[in-house]
Amino acid sequence: RAGLGWAAAQNKDKLPWTPGYDISGVVEKLGPGVTSLVEGELVCGMVGFPLNAGGYGESVVASESELVKLDGVSLQQGAAL
Repeated sequence: RAGLGWAAAQNKDKLPWTPGYDISGVVEKLGPGVTSLVEGELVCGMVGFPLNAGGYGESVVASESELVKLDGVSLQQGAAL
């Protein structure tokens, strides 16, 4: 957050940049070709590693391959995974 990490240094000339990789949440919308997820499903994942990030945002765009379903696992537990 202070801009001292490697990814922040790589993005210093591409501001604004939202840090954060680990996420958990609810699928709001699906992009074309998504087959393994449905809207309303609970998911967690690691997004945008190592340069794009975005996990600190209120919403994040993630690829299907960056997410896993939280079947019987809470959002809090998913965030810790």
